[in-house]
Amino acid sequence: MKAGIFTRQGVIDCYEVDMPEKKQSEVLIRTLRASICGSDLHVGYCGWGVDDFPLPPGFPGHESVCEVVDGEGTNYVENQLVLAVPIIPDARSFSEYQVIPESQLIKIGDSISMNEMLMAQQLGTVIFALRKLPDLSGQSVVIIGQGSAGLFHTFMCKRLNADKIISIDPIALRCKISKELGADIVINSKEEYANKEIMEITQGLGSDIVIDAVGSVDTLNRSIQIAKPDGNILLFGLPTTETRVSFDWSTMFKKSLSIKAIHGSQHEKGLPDFKLACDLIESKEIDVSNFVTHVFELEDIQKAFDLVENKQDGVIKAAIRFD
Repeated sequence: MKAGIFTRQGVIDCYEVDMPEKKQSEVLIRTLRASICGSDLHVGYCGWGVDDFPLPPGFPGHESVCEVVDGEGTNYVENQLVLAVPIIPDARSFSEYQVIPESQLIKIGDSISMNEMLMAQQLGTVIFALRKLPDLSGQSVVIIGQGSAGLFHTFMCKRLNADKIISIDPIALRCKISKELGADIVINSKEEYANKEIMEITQGLGSDIVIDAVGSVDTLNRSIQIAKPDGNILLFGLPTTETRVSFDWSTMFKKSLSIKAIHGSQHEKGLPDFKLACDLIESKEIDVSNFVTHVFELEDIQKAFDLVENKQDGVIKAAIRFD
């Protein structure tokens, strides 16, 4: 089969590799469509969480819509459409075929396009993350970054009755969609300019809740700067490095901030947050029809990653097609 392999940091290409072997409790699935997550960039381009290159074939891809090839010994049968929700170290979505425990699959219908159903995996992680925060009712929320993860946070914060949602992103198209999904105020700028605007909007107090949907040392420190005293910060974006980083401990301490990182949504028994994400997309409660802006063949996976890394051509989400 064919699979995308990171042979060294920042370099991925398409290779012929052996088919995976199915165990009794696993399902052999054929990948139809896979999308690139921001965390894939942090792993493949920054080297976060990996000891050495090359990486395993198909890794770290973890967002994919697939069809069942062989479900013998499980509750899955041939040709069923499924959303794959792999445990991240075992994720192999940038490959033509995958084997995955049946507990990490969700049956889906064919009434919604594959590009739309692809979004359920990341939306599920956002639903999981927001359940770890205090009640959002009446709270002000700032969301740094309006890539797909940030947009999902905007939608869910509105759904959870946040009082005022302020989103930040330098790309105009993302800001437009953010407004459509529920942002009350959209700041189309970068860095210190956005910080200044937020403090003006909040009368110098800062936001009750700040969500970092990017994942960088800069956005970590910006979150601390714009959070209200006794506020909450959610670090959703994956780190870019395993090494220790410099952050504004003094301001965090003086403001008595609570900072929470989120990991492990795929381990929850029954995958309830991912099932809710599928329901929200299939019912059209959230319109994700314009999230996948670019689709590439597997042979062009390097171009796809470079596009996402450089945020070129108005990209929100790039997908790899296998069908």
